[in-house]
Amino acid sequence: AMLKITGSNATIRFEDNGGIDCTSASFSNWNGISAGSSSGMIENIYVYGGRFRNIGLNNTSAAVIGFSAVKAGAIQDTNIKNCGVVGNVVGGGFGIYTDNSEGILVKGNVLDTVGSSGINMSCGLNNVVRDNALNKITLFGFKGGYGLGSSVSNNVAATTTTFTVAKDSTALRSLKVGQAFYIPRASSFPSPQGVIKSIVDNTTYLTITTMVAMGATPSVGEQLQPLDTNCVWSGNSLTYVGDNGFDQNGVYNITVTDNRLMYCGWYQDAGIFAGLRDGIWIGYDPQGSLNSMHNTGATIANNTVQHTYGSAIELYSTNNVAIFNNTCFYYNEGQDPSSATPAYGGISVGRLGYYRNNSLT
Repeated sequence: AMLKITGSNATIRFEDNGGIDCTSASFSNWNGISAGSSSGMIENIYVYGGRFRNIGLNNTSAAVIGFSAVKAGAIQDTNIKNCGVVGNVVGGGFGIYTDNSEGILVKGNVLDTVGSSGINMSCGLNNVVRDNALNKITLFGFKGGYGLGSSVSNNVAATTTTFTVAKDSTALRSLKVGQAFYIPRASSFPSPQGVIKSIVDNTTYLTITTMVAMGATPSVGEQLQPLDTNCVWSGNSLTYVGDNGFDQNGVYNITVTDNRLMYCGWYQDAGIFAGLRDGIWIGYDPQGSLNSMHNTGATIANNTVQHTYGSAIELYSTNNVAIFNNTCFYYNEGQDPSSATPAYGGISVGRLGYYRNNSLT
C-alpha cells in the first residue's frame, strides 16, 4: 500500500486537494491506504478527504481504501476516480473495502469509474454507509455479506447454546460479540445459526455462547460464517453499474433505505455487464458443495430504483424481510416486455415478512 496502518489510533486527513495518484506504472497496482493487522483487531482509524487516482489498475485484489478488522473509524469525503480493473466483470478490485470491521462510518465519498466493486462491507457489525455517490462501477455498486470464521473444535462438547473454536488469527479478527453467524451444511436443516453473546478466551481456544439456542448443535470441523450484522445503507446514489446495484449475501438485520439506484446492469460507454443485473439483490450465494447461505432480517424502504436490466428488487432465500414505500420503474429492460414468461419482476421474492405501498411502473 502507498500508506499502510498496522496499529490503533491513526488519522489521515488530506487537505488542499491532496491525495494519492499512482501515475507511475511502478505503483499503479498497489493499494492506496490499507489498515489492519494480521494478529487481531485495531481500533480508531480515520481517513478524511483525499483525491485518489489510478490505483489498482491491473490488480483484482487491490482496494483504494481498505479496512480489515478495524473497530471504530471512518472513511469520509474522499474522491475516487479511474481506479481498479474497470473491464473486469467477474469480480475483484474495490474502491472502498472493509471486512470484519465494526462501527465504521463510510460517508460522503464520491466514486467515479471504478472496477470492479464500489463500496464493499463484508462480515461487518454496526457499520453505516451513508450519502455516498457512485457512477460507472464495473460490477457491483454496493457489496457485502458473509465472512469466514474459525472451525468448531472439540475442546468442550458443543450444545445448542455453547461451542468452542480454535484460537487463531481468523477467530480473533472475525468473531465479535453481537454478530450473527451461520454454519452451512451440505444436507441437514436447520443449520446452526445464532448471535454471539460472549467470547471467552481460554488461551488455546475460544468459547462462544449464543444469545438464544441455535437450531442445531454444531459439529466439530464445521465452519462458522459470520454475517453482515446490523449494518445500515442509507441516502446513497448510484448511476450505471455492470451488475447489481446493491448486492448482499449472508446478512442479519440490515437496513437499506432512501437510496437512489439508476441503470443497474447497464455500464455506460463500455457496454459491459454480468450476472443478475438487479437494483437491490439480497440472497443465496452457494458455498461450494454447501447448499445455502443465510439471510434473515432486512428492511428495504423508501428507495428509488429505475432502469434495471433485471428486477428492481430481488430476494432469494431470505426470511423476515420488510419491503415498503419503494418506487421502482423501468425495470426488466433486458427482456422483451411482450414475453409470456418475463425473466424478472419489479419485486421478485422468495420468502419474506411483508411488503406494502410499493410503486411499480
